[in-house]
Order: sequence, then C-alpha cells, then structure tokens
Amino acid sequence: YDQAIDAEQSELDQDKRRAAIFKAQEIMARDIPFVAMYHPSLTQAYNKAKYTDVISVPGVWVWNIKSFMSARPITGDATYRVGFTGDMITLNPMATTGSFELDVVRFIWDTLGKVQPDGRIAPWMAERWTVVNPTTIRVVLKDGLSFHDGRLVTARDVAFTYSYILKWRPQWYRPNIAAIKDVQAVDDKTIVFNLNKPYGPIFLTFAWIPIIPEHLWKDIVEAQGVKSPAQVKTIPRIGSGPFKFASINPQSIRLARNDAHFAKPQSKEFLWIAFSNRESEFLAMVNQDIYFHEQKGLSVTHIDEAKKYPHLEVRDDPSLTVHWVAFNLRDHSPFRDYTLRHAVAHLMNTESYVKDILKGHGDAGRGMIAPANKLWHNAKIPSKETPGQVHYHQYDPAKAKKILQDAGFSWDKDGRLRYPADYKPKLLPTSEKDY
Repeated sequence: YDQAIDAEQSELDQDKRRAAIFKAQEIMARDIPFVAMYHPSLTQAYNKAKYTDVISVPGVWVWNIKSFMSARPITGDATYRVGFTGDMITLNPMATTGSFELDVVRFIWDTLGKVQPDGRIAPWMAERWTVVNPTTIRVVLKDGLSFHDGRLVTARDVAFTYSYILKWRPQWYRPNIAAIKDVQAVDDKTIVFNLNKPYGPIFLTFAWIPIIPEHLWKDIVEAQGVKSPAQVKTIPRIGSGPFKFASINPQSIRLARNDAHFAKPQSKEFLWIAFSNRESEFLAMVNQDIYFHEQKGLSVTHIDEAKKYPHLEVRDDPSLTVHWVAFNLRDHSPFRDYTLRHAVAHLMNTESYVKDILKGHGDAGRGMIAPANKLWHNAKIPSKETPGQVHYHQYDPAKAKKILQDAGFSWDKDGRLRYPADYKPKLLPTSEKDY
C-alpha cells in the first residue's frame, strides 16, 4: 500500500497516477484496515424561477466555477444572491482561514488551473503547461490577462506569488507548496516551476493558489509596518478573476462582473448575504431574498419543506465524503488479526444505515474514495463477494460467525466472543468534525 501511495505522489502522468491509486484501493479492499460505512449525499436548493443552467458537480454541488460562469438569470435581476452563515471574512488572500473564504477569494484572484466537473485539473489562467522532466514544469499564460486596475498579468506576477507564499508560508497554502523549490519567470508569459522532488498533485496546487499582483504586494508588509501579509490592514483587493471587489460590510460582500475576463460570467453581480443561522437563511430562500445558499446542504427538516415551494429546485447529489470505521492496528490490538477484521466487515449493515438513518440520502460505503469521484474511484472492485477477485463485503452475520469459528474463536455461555482479559476495547474518534 505504501509503495502504491508513494508512486502516485511522485507521478506526474495522470493515467499512471490513477493506476497507482486504483492499486491502493485494491489493497485496502483486500486487507480491510477500515470499513467504509457510507457516502452521504448533499441536498441543496436554488431559485429556479430566477436562474437556469445551474450545474451540479460532485463534492461541491452547485457551488462550482462552471456553474458560477454558466448560471443564467431568467428575469431582469442579474445579481447572483447567495446566503451564508458564520463570521464575516476579511478577503485577504494571504490570510484565508477556510474553504468559504477561499471560494470568495478565487472569484477575485484567479488561479492557473481549475478543477473540472470530472475531477481533472485543466488550465485556466494558463494556456497550457508542459512537464519538461519529473521536477520541472513549464506554464504558459493566456494572452491578454489583466488585473482589475488595468495592469497586465505577467509571468513575473505568477513567479512573485509563488515565491511570496514560499517565503511567508500562509497556513492555508502551506501543504500545497511543500514540493516547490523555486519559481522563475522566463519571459512575460512563461513560468518554470522547479520541484524538490516529483510531485503528482502539483496541478491541484495550480488550482489552489490565487495569483496576486506584484506591484501591490511587493512592499506591503514593510509599508504597513506589520510582521506578515496575513496582518495587512489595508488589503489591496485587486485580482484578475471573473469578479471585481465592490464592497464589504458586516452584512454582505458585493462583487461586480469583470467584463474583461476571458470567461465572462452571466451574472452582473455576486452578492453574499450573511445570516445568523441556517433557519433564517432558509427563510430568505423561501422569500426570494436570496437565490442560492452556501455549500452546506439543507438540513433534514428543510429538505421536505423546500419541496413545497414551486420556485425552489431541490437537488440531492452524491458527495465525495466517506464515513468509515477504522481498526486499531497497533502492536497489541486484536484487530491485527485479519480474520477478526474480515468478520467485522460482514457485521456492518451499510445498506440499512443509508436507508434507515440517512433516509436514503447517501450510498453504502464503497472504499475510501467515493464512487462519485469517478476519476479516482476504482469501480472495478465488486461491491459483494466475487470468487477470485478482491471485493468489498456485504452484511452477513452468519458468515461473520463462521469466519471466526473456522479460525478457532469461541464464545462464552452468554454468547459473547471471548477476548484477552487485559484487553479493554473502546471507540476512538479520529475527529469531531464531519468531513
């Protein structure tokens, strides 16, 4: 398994990376270090009386760049009105603290690449990129890119951005730049990335890092007397993205369409409106004060309620999320015994969990990479026992008991499986967050 993961991490050829990741999934299905319980779906709603051509993408649903560009206003109201809950953000691209803020940042500050609906990374600001060798990548920018203040975007701005992040190491971008040695501008349109080692996910980095203008950020730390870009008080909210910064206050963020952008969006404005809780946000959807809600799905109580309103389109789409039960495989754990893991895998009623607990809003677990992630999910692994093939396991208590019996396990007079007297089993949550 480690060899497969090491191979995919260092492989820049996407087909070879997929092969390595598929192999890793086969090994996990064979060795059963965990049991994937379910892949929850996410239910979202939007105002279909106001917008059409809304595109859903697994993992981000309607909250994706393709939908933001293509969603077309039906009425004269061309403002993309979106609700969100939580704290207001600063819109400092060097101090991003979460996925929502990063989403807004990417509207203003463009990236070299974008994740496509099928999961592939495609050039965006870049016209193309070429793997020169395993540790060198050449990127060529599109013609005519410009910042919102009219200055042209050049390779120097890209090299500056990545060098700036390498120097200051903002927390949100730190993992994405670890493999980058340096970045050089060859001419006005060409950038060369030199890596410390071959790094397969480098193209995801291209879709992650927002390009900032050198002329506004080069001396900003010294000029404002702060210790890092994250502490900048007067933020130059000038990027080259499809929307330009217009205003921000405690209740809203307003962006205006960048008519000079190569992927001119259909909406004239993007307006985020803050709400104190999910209930008030949903009420605003019902009253048509907003047309979309944040990436969080509707609550269970709101799903059925939303279906009552003819102006709301309710979509239940698969997610990339995996909820699993992992086994403790440390030295003295009984779960180091494959037989025990194999038996437990047949005791997990994943189908019933989806039906009875999730009320159908999800799919039974099929490995660590969800089926909705079609580019990377190994769909060739059967979901039930198949002779001669690595496979996942279906709920079958009788089979679980036979597996244990055949391996010499025994039960006490009360029907409880015997285990060492000094073994104290307990559940160990890996995180309190719902990924």
